[in-house]
Amino acid sequence: MSEISDPVMEAFGELAVALGHTAPLIQWPAVKALFRLLDVHAHELAEEIRGEARRLDSPHMADAADLIDPEVTG
Repeated sequence: MSEISDPVMEAFGELAVALGHTAPLIQWPAVKALFRLLDVHAHELAEEIRGEARRLDSPHMADAADLIDPEVTG
């Protein structure tokens, strides 16, 4: 993920790959609670992730954005 300079986005990219392998096991309320604990607005984060996913042509990141905020459309 060397294309991403922001450490938060880099960490999320790694999480997105992991989520791509485990997504069927992850429950939306747990994901939402995690980001609430981190004091991150899920909607805004999902939009930012989707922008990076488009820029990097990364389906893993786009799928992970759907887990964070399924109401956001790309």
